[in-house]
Amino acid sequence: MHKEGKLQAKKPRVVVLMGGWSREREVSLRSGNKVLSALQSLGYPAFGLDPKEAFPKLLSLTPDTVDKVFIALHGQYGEDGTIQGLLELLHLPYTGSKVAASAVAMNPPKPLPRISVCCGKRSTESKPAMQSA
Repeated sequence: MHKEGKLQAKKPRVVVLMGGWSREREVSLRSGNKVLSALQSLGYPAFGLDPKEAFPKLLSLTPDTVDKVFIALHGQYGEDGTIQGLLELLHLPYTGSKVAASAVAMNPPKPLPRISVCCGKRSTESKPAMQSA
């Protein structure tokens, strides 16, 4: 594959995950189709896949059939670490945050009250310990 005497790199095969099971399904389908269209217009061998409609096909993907997964899923199962965990089990590289970061971002822990000792008194107020009363 030469163009103007230069060796061209093979473009990665990309699957765009869109749709899914969340209440944001329609938004995901729209954004996923826009991403898919852009990738294809740039010459990437890309195809879309809706896990809700074709879950067995998702499970059949391997590193031999796909190089990268673009996650365009929204909400539960798309942004909460679930799909990321599945893709890691399938050994498929994907876009976005990893499992733990996705899970924490969707369900952030509540802040713990700050415990400070000021002037001999123990306080659980959230103001910084050095702040004047």
